Amino acid sequence: VKKGDVLARLDDSIQQSDLTEAEAVLKEQSSTLDRLRQLRRTNAVSVAAVEEAVARRAEAQARVERARAAVAELCAALEDRANGDLASSVTRLRRLLREQRDTFLVMFLSDGGAR
Repeated sequence: VKKGDVLARLDDSIQQSDLTEAEAVLKEQSSTLDRLRQLRRTNAVSVAAVEEAVARRAEAQARVERARAAVAELCAALEDRANGDLASSVTRLRRLLREQRDTFLVMFLSDGGAR
């Protein structure tokens, strides 16, 4: 490897895609919650159904926040790299990869390993 050789290219398309998907799920969960709250006023659905929808919406909101943080972290790593701060860039990328790995493991384990 020589100085100036490209060792890796950073691409934020996966993080952007995750964010777009998370925002769509949040919008869907918000609509579902609104609909269930309206139905609850007429006793057409149980309190438990509304509470479950509240929990699903909160999970979707948390996913959006994690996705936004991942995009911001990647952008900061790219900016660090552009400013010549390779050490900071690598630190940010390691943190981002660790968080993504941990998120994947939680999803895998909560799904019973079905993914």
